[in-house]
Amino acid sequence: MAEQQGMVFDRRLGKVRPILPEEPELSSASAGWRGFYLEEYTVPFCELDDVFRLNTAFIVLLDNPLKFEWKENGRYHTKCIQPGEVSVCPANIPYTARCRQAARFVSIGFAPSFLACVECESFQRDHIEMIFRRGVSDPFAQALAMALHAELTTHAPSGRLYSESLATALAVHVLSRYSSDRPRIREHGKGLSRQKLRQAIEFINEYVTENFSLKDVANAVGLSPYHFSRMFKQSAGQPPHRYHLKCRVERARELLLRGELTPSEIASEVGFSDQSHFTFHFKRAYGMTPKLFLQSLRK
Repeated sequence: MAEQQGMVFDRRLGKVRPILPEEPELSSASAGWRGFYLEEYTVPFCELDDVFRLNTAFIVLLDNPLKFEWKENGRYHTKCIQPGEVSVCPANIPYTARCRQAARFVSIGFAPSFLACVECESFQRDHIEMIFRRGVSDPFAQALAMALHAELTTHAPSGRLYSESLATALAVHVLSRYSSDRPRIREHGKGLSRQKLRQAIEFINEYVTENFSLKDVANAVGLSPYHFSRMFKQSAGQPPHRYHLKCRVERARELLLRGELTPSEIASEVGFSDQSHFTFHFKRAYGMTPKLFLQSLRK
Protein backbone atom coordinates (compact mmCIF):
# COMPACT_ATOMS: atom_id res chain seq x y z
CA MET A 1 0.00 0.00 0.00
CA ALA A 2 1.51 3.34 -1.05
CA GLU A 3 2.82 5.42 1.82
CA GLN A 4 1.43 2.79 4.29
CA GLN A 5 -1.81 4.74 4.55
CA GLY A 6 -3.61 4.48 7.87
CA MET A 7 -1.20 1.88 9.27
CA VAL A 8 0.15 1.32 12.77
CA PHE A 9 2.67 -1.02 14.33
CA ASP A 10 0.91 -3.09 16.97
CA ARG A 11 3.47 -3.76 19.69
CA ARG A 12 1.41 -6.52 21.29
CA LEU A 13 1.09 -8.43 18.00
CA GLY A 14 4.53 -7.44 16.76
CA LYS A 15 3.33 -6.50 13.28
CA VAL A 16 2.02 -3.70 11.09
CA ARG A 17 -1.75 -3.55 10.64
CA PRO A 18 -4.46 -1.11 9.52
CA ILE A 19 -5.22 1.44 12.19
CA LEU A 20 -8.94 0.59 12.07
CA PRO A 21 -10.88 -2.50 10.99
CA GLU A 22 -13.27 -0.33 8.99
CA GLU A 23 -12.42 0.67 5.43
CA PRO A 24 -12.18 4.45 4.90
CA GLU A 25 -15.21 6.04 3.25
CA LEU A 26 -12.87 8.28 1.28
CA SER A 27 -9.22 7.69 0.44
CA SER A 28 -6.54 9.40 -1.65
CA ALA A 29 -4.89 6.04 -2.44
CA SER A 30 -5.63 6.38 -6.17
CA ALA A 31 -5.25 10.18 -6.41
CA GLY A 32 -1.54 10.13 -7.25
CA TRP A 33 -0.51 12.10 -4.15
CA ARG A 34 3.03 11.44 -2.95
CA GLY A 35 4.26 11.68 0.64
CA PHE A 36 0.88 12.46 2.16
CA TYR A 37 -2.60 11.00 2.13
CA LEU A 38 -6.14 11.71 3.26
CA GLU A 39 -8.74 9.32 4.63
CA GLU A 40 -12.25 9.85 5.97
CA TYR A 41 -13.70 7.38 8.45
CA THR A 42 -16.97 6.76 10.23
CA VAL A 43 -16.51 4.33 13.12
CA PRO A 44 -18.93 3.05 15.79
CA PHE A 45 -16.13 3.07 18.37
CA CYS A 46 -12.34 2.92 18.44
CA GLU A 47 -9.76 1.30 20.70
CA LEU A 48 -6.00 1.35 20.12
CA ASP A 49 -3.79 -0.45 22.61
CA ASP A 50 -0.01 0.08 22.60
CA VAL A 51 0.47 1.03 18.97
CA PHE A 52 2.43 3.65 17.09
CA ARG A 53 1.67 5.24 13.73
CA LEU A 54 3.96 4.88 10.76
CA ASN A 55 3.03 8.40 9.61
CA THR A 56 2.28 11.58 11.52
CA ALA A 57 -1.47 12.16 11.45
CA PHE A 58 -3.44 15.40 11.50
CA ILE A 59 -7.08 14.72 12.36
CA VAL A 60 -10.20 16.88 12.09
CA LEU A 61 -13.36 15.74 13.89
CA LEU A 62 -16.59 16.11 11.93
CA ASP A 63 -20.28 16.27 12.91
CA ASN A 64 -20.65 15.50 16.65
CA PRO A 65 -18.73 16.03 19.91
CA LEU A 66 -16.56 13.09 20.92
CA LYS A 67 -15.49 11.87 24.34
CA PHE A 68 -11.89 10.83 23.76
CA GLU A 69 -9.74 8.90 26.26
CA TRP A 70 -6.01 8.28 26.20
CA LYS A 71 -3.54 6.65 28.56
CA GLU A 72 -0.72 8.70 30.00
CA ASN A 73 1.54 7.89 32.96
CA GLY A 74 -0.43 4.76 33.71
CA ARG A 75 -3.91 6.29 33.87
CA TYR A 76 -6.61 7.41 31.47
CA HIS A 77 -7.37 11.05 30.72
CA THR A 78 -10.57 12.27 29.09
CA LYS A 79 -11.39 15.20 26.85
CA CYS A 80 -14.53 16.18 24.95
CA ILE A 81 -13.46 17.11 21.42
CA GLN A 82 -15.77 19.42 19.50
CA PRO A 83 -16.54 19.22 15.76
CA GLY A 84 -13.93 21.14 13.79
CA GLU A 85 -11.25 20.78 16.45
CA VAL A 86 -7.99 19.16 15.41
CA SER A 87 -5.62 16.59 16.86
CA VAL A 88 -2.02 15.68 16.05
CA CYS A 89 -0.61 12.18 16.48
CA PRO A 90 3.15 11.96 15.80
CA ALA A 91 4.71 8.95 14.11
CA ASN A 92 6.77 6.36 16.02
CA ILE A 93 5.50 7.25 19.50
CA PRO A 94 3.56 4.45 21.28
CA TYR A 95 0.14 5.31 22.66
CA THR A 96 -3.12 3.83 23.92
CA ALA A 97 -6.44 5.53 23.26
CA ARG A 98 -10.15 4.83 22.92
CA CYS A 99 -13.52 6.36 22.19
CA ARG A 100 -16.71 4.46 22.95
CA GLN A 101 -19.09 6.27 20.64
CA ALA A 102 -19.56 6.81 16.94
CA ALA A 103 -17.22 9.28 15.29
CA ARG A 104 -16.60 10.69 11.82
CA PHE A 105 -13.28 12.29 11.07
CA VAL A 106 -10.77 13.21 8.39
CA SER A 107 -7.20 12.04 8.85
CA ILE A 108 -4.29 13.46 6.86
CA GLY A 109 -1.08 11.48 7.15
CA PHE A 110 2.44 12.73 6.39
CA ALA A 111 5.14 10.22 5.55
CA PRO A 112 8.43 10.67 7.46
CA SER A 113 10.22 11.40 4.16
CA PHE A 114 7.75 14.18 3.32
CA LEU A 115 8.15 15.83 6.74
CA ALA A 116 11.94 15.43 6.59
CA CYS A 117 12.02 17.45 3.37
CA VAL A 118 9.81 20.15 4.88
CA GLU A 119 11.97 20.27 8.02
CA CYS A 120 15.16 20.68 6.02
CA GLU A 121 13.86 23.15 3.45
CA SER A 122 11.57 25.30 5.59
CA PHE A 123 13.32 25.21 8.98
CA GLN A 124 16.90 24.12 8.19
CA ARG A 125 16.52 21.35 10.77
CA ASP A 126 17.33 17.66 10.57
CA HIS A 127 14.58 16.68 12.97
CA ILE A 128 11.68 18.39 14.72
CA GLU A 129 10.20 16.60 17.71
CA MET A 130 6.42 16.48 17.34
CA ILE A 131 4.04 16.33 20.31
CA PHE A 132 0.55 14.92 20.78
CA ARG A 133 -2.28 17.43 20.73
CA ARG A 134 -5.89 16.41 21.21
CA GLY A 135 -8.91 18.53 20.40
CA VAL A 136 -7.56 22.06 19.88
CA SER A 137 -8.99 24.95 17.89
CA ASP A 138 -6.88 25.75 14.83
CA PRO A 139 -9.03 27.40 12.13
CA PHE A 140 -6.14 27.87 9.70
CA ALA A 141 -5.05 24.23 9.76
CA GLN A 142 -8.66 23.08 9.69
CA ALA A 143 -9.31 25.16 6.56
CA LEU A 144 -6.27 23.66 4.79
CA ALA A 145 -7.33 20.14 5.73
CA MET A 146 -10.91 20.63 4.58
CA ALA A 147 -9.72 22.19 1.30
CA LEU A 148 -7.77 18.98 0.68
CA HIS A 149 -10.87 16.99 1.62
CA ALA A 150 -13.02 19.01 -0.80
CA GLU A 151 -10.46 18.45 -3.56
CA LEU A 152 -10.54 14.70 -3.01
CA THR A 153 -14.34 14.46 -2.85
CA THR A 154 -14.48 15.96 -6.35
CA HIS A 155 -11.87 13.45 -7.62
CA ALA A 156 -8.90 15.85 -7.39
CA PRO A 157 -9.68 17.92 -10.49
CA SER A 158 -7.14 20.66 -9.72
CA GLY A 159 -4.15 18.33 -9.95
CA ARG A 160 -1.03 17.61 -7.96
CA LEU A 161 0.20 21.21 -7.92
CA TYR A 162 -2.85 22.31 -5.91
CA SER A 163 -3.03 19.35 -3.52
CA GLU A 164 0.71 19.42 -2.84
CA SER A 165 0.59 23.16 -2.16
CA LEU A 166 -2.11 22.61 0.46
CA ALA A 167 -0.33 19.65 2.03
CA THR A 168 3.00 21.46 2.19
CA ALA A 169 1.43 24.51 3.83
CA LEU A 170 -0.34 22.26 6.34
CA ALA A 171 2.87 20.34 7.12
CA VAL A 172 4.81 23.57 7.73
CA HIS A 173 2.06 24.82 10.04
CA VAL A 174 1.87 21.54 11.98
CA LEU A 175 5.64 21.35 12.41
CA SER A 176 5.90 24.94 13.59
CA ARG A 177 2.94 24.82 15.99
CA TYR A 178 2.86 21.25 17.32
CA SER A 179 6.48 20.60 18.20
CA SER A 180 8.36 20.70 21.47
CA ASP A 181 10.33 23.87 20.70
CA ARG A 182 8.16 25.74 18.14
CA PRO A 183 10.84 26.32 15.44
CA ARG A 184 10.74 29.47 13.32
CA ILE A 185 10.17 29.23 9.59
CA ARG A 186 13.23 30.22 7.57
CA GLU A 187 12.50 33.33 5.52
CA HIS A 188 13.45 33.71 1.86
CA GLY A 189 12.93 37.36 1.05
CA LYS A 190 9.78 38.97 -0.28
CA GLY A 191 9.50 37.49 -3.74
CA LEU A 192 11.20 35.78 -6.65
CA SER A 193 13.92 37.47 -8.61
CA ARG A 194 13.03 38.36 -12.20
CA GLN A 195 15.13 35.47 -13.44
CA LYS A 196 13.51 32.89 -11.15
CA LEU A 197 10.03 34.22 -11.90
CA ARG A 198 10.74 33.90 -15.62
CA GLN A 199 12.06 30.36 -15.12
CA ALA A 200 8.94 29.39 -13.18
CA ILE A 201 6.60 30.87 -15.78
CA GLU A 202 8.51 29.16 -18.59
CA PHE A 203 8.27 25.84 -16.77
CA ILE A 204 4.52 26.19 -16.17
CA ASN A 205 3.87 27.15 -19.79
CA GLU A 206 6.04 24.35 -21.15
CA TYR A 207 4.24 21.72 -19.07
CA VAL A 208 0.85 23.44 -18.89
CA THR A 209 -1.08 20.35 -19.99
CA GLU A 210 0.67 18.04 -17.51
CA ASN A 211 -0.18 17.16 -13.91
CA PHE A 212 3.15 18.27 -12.41
CA SER A 213 3.68 18.78 -8.70
CA LEU A 214 4.68 21.80 -6.64
CA LYS A 215 8.04 20.13 -6.05
CA ASP A 216 8.63 19.83 -9.81
CA VAL A 217 8.29 23.55 -10.50
CA ALA A 218 10.08 24.54 -7.27
CA ASN A 219 13.05 22.36 -8.23
CA ALA A 220 13.17 24.09 -11.61
CA VAL A 221 14.05 27.37 -9.86
CA GLY A 222 16.10 25.89 -7.02
CA LEU A 223 13.78 26.57 -4.09
CA SER A 224 11.88 24.52 -1.54
CA PRO A 225 8.19 23.96 -2.41
CA TYR A 226 6.91 25.98 0.57
CA HIS A 227 9.07 29.03 -0.05
CA PHE A 228 8.60 28.89 -3.80
CA SER A 229 4.81 28.91 -3.36
CA ARG A 230 4.91 31.94 -1.06
CA MET A 231 7.43 33.88 -3.15
CA PHE A 232 5.69 33.12 -6.45
CA LYS A 233 2.42 34.48 -5.05
CA GLN A 234 4.19 37.66 -3.91
CA SER A 235 5.76 38.15 -7.35
CA ALA A 236 2.93 37.00 -9.63
CA GLY A 237 -0.06 38.08 -7.52
CA GLN A 238 -1.51 34.56 -7.36
CA PRO A 239 -0.39 31.13 -6.13
CA PRO A 240 1.27 28.73 -8.59
CA HIS A 241 -1.76 26.46 -9.00
CA ARG A 242 -3.99 29.38 -9.98
CA TYR A 243 -1.45 30.66 -12.47
CA HIS A 244 -1.21 27.15 -13.91
CA LEU A 245 -5.00 27.02 -14.20
CA LYS A 246 -5.04 30.43 -15.89
CA CYS A 247 -2.52 29.19 -18.47
CA ARG A 248 -4.62 26.11 -19.14
CA VAL A 249 -7.73 28.20 -19.73
CA GLU A 250 -5.82 30.51 -22.07
CA ARG A 251 -4.47 27.52 -24.01
CA ALA A 252 -8.01 26.15 -24.25
CA ARG A 253 -9.27 29.48 -25.62
CA GLU A 254 -6.59 29.38 -28.32
CA LEU A 255 -7.74 25.90 -29.34
CA LEU A 256 -11.38 27.01 -29.40
CA LEU A 257 -10.43 29.87 -31.74
CA ARG A 258 -8.83 27.40 -34.15
CA GLY A 259 -12.14 25.52 -34.38
CA GLU A 260 -10.50 22.13 -34.90
CA LEU A 261 -11.54 20.39 -31.66
CA THR A 262 -14.72 20.04 -29.62
CA PRO A 263 -14.87 21.42 -26.06
CA SER A 264 -14.67 17.85 -24.73
CA GLU A 265 -11.54 17.15 -26.77
CA ILE A 266 -9.99 20.45 -25.69
CA ALA A 267 -10.67 19.68 -22.01
CA SER A 268 -8.63 16.50 -22.36
CA GLU A 269 -5.99 18.15 -24.55
CA VAL A 270 -5.09 20.87 -22.03
CA GLY A 271 -5.19 18.63 -18.95
CA PHE A 272 -8.56 19.27 -17.29
CA SER A 273 -9.94 16.27 -15.43
CA ASP A 274 -13.22 16.40 -17.34
CA GLN A 275 -15.37 18.71 -19.45
CA SER A 276 -17.39 20.03 -16.49
CA HIS A 277 -14.19 21.14 -14.74
CA PHE A 278 -13.05 22.85 -17.94
CA THR A 279 -16.45 24.52 -18.42
CA PHE A 280 -16.50 25.82 -14.84
CA HIS A 281 -13.10 27.50 -15.07
CA PHE A 282 -13.58 28.77 -18.61
CA LYS A 283 -16.86 30.43 -17.62
CA ARG A 284 -15.26 31.97 -14.54
CA ALA A 285 -12.48 33.43 -16.70
CA TYR A 286 -14.48 34.61 -19.72
CA GLY A 287 -18.06 34.92 -18.46
CA MET A 288 -19.49 32.25 -20.77
CA THR A 289 -19.25 28.52 -21.38
CA PRO A 290 -16.99 27.17 -24.14
CA LYS A 291 -20.11 26.32 -26.17
CA LEU A 292 -21.45 29.89 -25.98
CA PHE A 293 -17.96 31.19 -26.76
CA LEU A 294 -17.94 29.16 -29.98
CA GLN A 295 -21.42 30.36 -30.85
CA SER A 296 -20.34 33.97 -30.39
CA LEU A 297 -17.53 33.46 -32.91
CA ARG A 298 -20.00 32.39 -35.58
CA LYS A 299 -22.14 35.52 -35.32
